[in-house]
Amino acid sequence: MPSIPWKPFGAAVARPRRFPKIRRGSKRQPLPTVDEWKVVRGDTVVILAGKDKGKTGLVTDVIRSKNHLYVKGMNTHQRYFKPYDDFQGGFFPSEAPLHYKDVALIDPSDKKPTDVAYRYTEKGERVRVSERTGRIIPKPTWERRDWKTRSAVKDGDHDTLASAASRNSYIPSLLHFHEEIMKAMNI
Repeated sequence: MPSIPWKPFGAAVARPRRFPKIRRGSKRQPLPTVDEWKVVRGDTVVILAGKDKGKTGLVTDVIRSKNHLYVKGMNTHQRYFKPYDDFQGGFFPSEAPLHYKDVALIDPSDKKPTDVAYRYTEKGERVRVSERTGRIIPKPTWERRDWKTRSAVKDGDHDTLASAASRNSYIPSLLHFHEEIMKAMNI
């Protein structure tokens, strides 16, 4: 019988099938989060590492689940935005997050970076204290992102009035549902 130059059942017979390897273990562990955050939004901090090392800035956002925070105008890189409609697009500066260990709070007495501890005052209030000088570091006033003062917000068409929201509209009853309907229909 003459030999044929190809394999009669194709290449599948010639080479055994290889199955993908299954990786067991080495699953990614969740990041350990910080128990006590000593830096909050609105604080002035000094950057301790990176290209902006030694510069001071204002904390604009804190992401506690990832141990990250954003400092206004620091740790920036160029990000490209595609053009659309009237927007021409291009490269714009974008802030990258910093790890919480890469920043330090500024001591208000001498304007130098310091470690911070929580302590209690004589009145029982929990405050942040500079470990270097022992001075209290006040927390910045908390501001909402959508509005600064309540009087600046105008009531819209779909807003519930305060008088309507505070009015008692539920009267509790010990009757069953069908008994309440019978009472309402005078049956």
